[in-house]
Amino acid sequence: MKLLKTSEQLISHMKIKGIKFDIVKEEDAKIFLQNNNYYMKLASYRSNYDKRKSNGEYINLDFAYLQELSTIDMHLRYLILQMCLDVEHALKTKLLKDIEDNPEEDGYDIIRRFVTKYERSCQNIQKHKSSEYCRKLIEKYYPYFPV
Repeated sequence: MKLLKTSEQLISHMKIKGIKFDIVKEEDAKIFLQNNNYYMKLASYRSNYDKRKSNGEYINLDFAYLQELSTIDMHLRYLILQMCLDVEHALKTKLLKDIEDNPEEDGYDIIRRFVTKYERSCQNIQKHKSSEYCRKLIEKYYPYFPV
């Protein structure tokens, strides 16, 4: 098992691997490693760069490039998360509209059938009964919830 390395030791390790610190200085890289990222995640971006066959060092790889990929990855993750939340909202809105537009559905029966089929969902609702946010709603409607 490998020992935990300090930021200084990680920077030394990267230098041995041929990673340069010309654009981002070592002190700034140290601060970045300590505050903004996990080394293993940052190191995973190295695979996008070529190595010299003779000694295995990276060719023209500056820490700044790894840092930038890390930042792009973070922005992409936030964008995808926001998109997922928007899709979830749109699907819920469409589902509610479809239920509302169905003259054979009263908004209670569909939930009754769901909790009958998936009993654990009712148990999960009961777990939230102690929550200040949900307690009154659960007490008011249990076990006949509106959609």
